[in-house]
Amino acid sequence: MEVSIGFGESAKEENIYNACGSQYKVVTTKIDNDIITMSINGHITKDIHLCAPKGEKYISLCFILSGNVTSFNEDGSVDIRYSKGDSYIVFHSDFVGSTTIHKTEKLSVFSIVMPYDFLHRVFENTSRKKIIQLLKCQEEKHFFQKEIFLTPYAKGILHQISEAKPKEELKFFFAASKTYELINCCLEELSEDCPRGCGLSVNDLSCLKKARIILSENIAEPPSIINLSRMVGINDCKLKRGFKMVFNTTPFGYVQELRMAQAKQLFIDGTPSVTFVANQVGYTNVGHFSAAFRKFYGTTPGVFKKMSIPMIA
Repeated sequence: MEVSIGFGESAKEENIYNACGSQYKVVTTKIDNDIITMSINGHITKDIHLCAPKGEKYISLCFILSGNVTSFNEDGSVDIRYSKGDSYIVFHSDFVGSTTIHKTEKLSVFSIVMPYDFLHRVFENTSRKKIIQLLKCQEEKHFFQKEIFLTPYAKGILHQISEAKPKEELKFFFAASKTYELINCCLEELSEDCPRGCGLSVNDLSCLKKARIILSENIAEPPSIINLSRMVGINDCKLKRGFKMVFNTTPFGYVQELRMAQAKQLFIDGTPSVTFVANQVGYTNVGHFSAAFRKFYGTTPGVFKKMSIPMIA
């Protein structure tokens, strides 16, 4: 099955596709004259091939919330697989190819599409080496992609975009504000220069990425540093040193950020019990959870819960 996806002139366009037992919905929203968002959600019973728009030049921020996706061009020189939790910035210039959405019980993909010269305009007078190198790659290649390491804060924005239900009259304003907020988070990460002479190989970086994914999927019961190092194939000293260097936090600090971000979102969503939230994010002692929450957000869970207004239509 092949489906061509383009961007209409309307502010919002929704299409539901049914084929061979699969059903998924594609929603495109025109945020302004420059930026469009696209979400694809559903279940896929058989691999589906989507044709990339031909002759278009654009940049996209791609977030794989659930499922697996592969992009490739006509001559086979580009073949990249994206999995759950992956986030990338992708440059397309005269790129002719397609994307395959693989069989999955739950598919959830969100992307932000911007003009090809967007980064040039934003970072026109930048002195940051990382951005300069990124722009050079953009100019030299027809297709270029770079992974983005999302902070817990950015992941919280993604969660709000996919799960929050603002009132009908506020939906577009909510979508626009969260889109710009997410773009800002990604550009901040891209503008940070990588440390030189860090002593980490490509394999080391891959192991660190795997470690971060494992931690993000097990925040209630994270593995110990020793077990985590064995799981990803890197020694514990390099894991701790590399994690701090690449992600600017320790493994424990990363888990703590995820726990607090999830707890905050549960309160915003209207979860009534502090004890329930504490247990959900891995605390058996409510007192310890309350102390950690207060240290992180400057207020107790009970006070924050009363102040939070669930975004429910």
